[in-house]
Amino acid sequence: MIPESLAALDPPAESIPYPAVSVIIPCRNEVGTISGLLDSILNNGYAGRLEVVVADGLSDDGTADLLRRAAEADARVRVIANPERLTPCGLNRAISAASGEILLRVDGHSRLKPGYIQTAVQALLSTGADNVGGVLETRPRQAGVWAATIATAIQLPFGVGNSAFRTGKTRPAWVDTVFGGCWRKTFLEQIGGFNEKLARGQDLELNQRIRAIGGRVLLLPELVCEYYPPASLKSFIHHSYRNGEWAIRPILLSQVFPVRVRHLTPLLAILTGLGLLILGVWLTWLPLLCVFMFYVLACAWVASRAPASVATRLRLPVAFVALHASYGVGSLIALVRIACSRMKRAVRKA
Repeated sequence: MIPESLAALDPPAESIPYPAVSVIIPCRNEVGTISGLLDSILNNGYAGRLEVVVADGLSDDGTADLLRRAAEADARVRVIANPERLTPCGLNRAISAASGEILLRVDGHSRLKPGYIQTAVQALLSTGADNVGGVLETRPRQAGVWAATIATAIQLPFGVGNSAFRTGKTRPAWVDTVFGGCWRKTFLEQIGGFNEKLARGQDLELNQRIRAIGGRVLLLPELVCEYYPPASLKSFIHHSYRNGEWAIRPILLSQVFPVRVRHLTPLLAILTGLGLLILGVWLTWLPLLCVFMFYVLACAWVASRAPASVATRLRLPVAFVALHASYGVGSLIALVRIACSRMKRAVRKA
């Protein structure tokens, strides 16, 4: 049963204490955000025993010093090494090191709103969900020309599709994935933890495995986490390109189909554009021009209605193009590389 709102969640009886929670954090080079995240966790107001396990992937920007000082100042903070420097490896190391009955995962470039942990635990215990997560409140990482524009672009359905945890929900809902997650440790260990072959997309793949065995993933809009995306257009394009690559690679590295239609849409758009380009060379450019103009007008129309400043609205079409094109190209190149690799293997066997 899905609760109608936060007030519908039943807290444990007074005689039953809240279970111990371990917040697990994969982290590498988050000097600008890690202190704020730790403060938001340690002062979140959780009624039970709390620990924070940070798996640091050999940070070299000052993050390691901040973590060391945080652990010295508060015994609830533990720092472990993640020599592989991969997110799923760090998560699995943190899971093994955690002592809590409940595990809650967050990222190093985020910050929890007050009450987040207690609400997540209440929902996990009260609803029959196997994973509980919330929504992202995307904020500019720093002041700058593009920071606010990028933060706006990845909160709009036109930018990221039907990703409920990014675009928001007004009521609790069963969904295909959520930001972070809150699980019973025994359950997470039973399904094998995170797929260490996936440098990205490991959270989505985990949730598809949960759903494949009949599990349920609950999104609660009351669970709000501040998220800080790349702040420059160059870093945003690089980040989106890598995300596009990892929309394709997991298909070969998972026992389930690990992505959704929205993750493949930019690739389909790029392939359509290439097909129309070939058609233009041989026959006519009209279909390509029509599709291009329709996309440009759609970008402009969505930008004009965005809840943002005039300056941000003017830059939004560029951010949309950067997001969709870099993501789609990343997926296409990953697909080509996989095809070439398969062909080479076939030739060797022949």
